Amino acid sequence: MYFLLSSILVSITYVHCLPVGKDCNVIESVVPEECRSIKGENQTDVWIKKEQCREVFEDGYIQWSERMLADPNLTANLDVVYHVEGQATRTRRSAERCPIFTESYIKNATGIQQRSISPWRYLVDFDNNRHPKQLVVAECLCNGCINLETGFETIDGNAHSKPIMWLVNVIKDNVSTKIPITTGCSCVASINQFAS
Repeated sequence: MYFLLSSILVSITYVHCLPVGKDCNVIESVVPEECRSIKGENQTDVWIKKEQCREVFEDGYIQWSERMLADPNLTANLDVVYHVEGQATRTRRSAERCPIFTESYIKNATGIQQRSISPWRYLVDFDNNRHPKQLVVAECLCNGCINLETGFETIDGNAHSKPIMWLVNVIKDNVSTKIPITTGCSCVASINQFAS
């Protein structure tokens, strides 16, 4: 309830502080640090864009991603994908590949992403023209799925690892937009398996 009331108050203040010439600097304290550098055509445009950016950071996935990024123990070994002028480059920090499900691997697997028969890893997606600039996203480790009887990846055309996609609201090039991100991976049956 408090969250809803504070959002309404902030929205009303954004709308009403500008036309009557009131000081809007008080509102700056509720805008996430990353959103404070947003530019616009005029003061009203700036505040509208900052409000949109604030709303982006209230998204549950964005908040989860921010918590992950704040923990250096979790992010120290994550690969980073940098997006610059439409080109993506990757910095490898991990040699993680499609695992073999041995008894010791399963005992040491700490996350659901490691125990899934369609395992994935997390990486940091960095784009300087986006708010948030960094997002934690998933990447499938296998093309096929792990066979629980053998512990090895099976690539027989009957099942494949597929990314689970989610649309998340971001500010990209100062415009509020939705982008697809991968949140995990799933083992799915091939349509060809049933065609005959």
